[in-house]
Amino acid sequence: FLAKFSNISPENHISLTNMVGHSLGCTWHSLRNSPGEKINLLKRSLLSIPNTDYIQLLSEIAKEQGFNITYLDIEELSANGQYQCLAEL
Repeated sequence: FLAKFSNISPENHISLTNMVGHSLGCTWHSLRNSPGEKINLLKRSLLSIPNTDYIQLLSEIAKEQGFNITYLDIEELSANGQYQCLAEL
C-alpha cells in the first residue's frame, strides 16, 4: 500500500498553510454528472477490489476532467493501521 504513495512527486505535497485561498478545482456535482469514460467506469466499479491503484485511477480521472490533484500526508495511521492522506481536487 505504501509503495503506491512513493510515486507521488514532491511538488504534489502541500502544507495546511498552502491550502488557504486555493480556488475550487472541481465540484462533486460536476464530477458526478460528467459523461467522461473514466467517471463512468468508476461508477460501475467496486472500490474494494484488492491491489487497485487508486492514485493512478484518480490521476486518470483528473486528466480526463481537467483538474489537478494535490496530496497532504496525514501523520497518524488509520484505525486499522494504514497510512492515509487527503487529496485536494
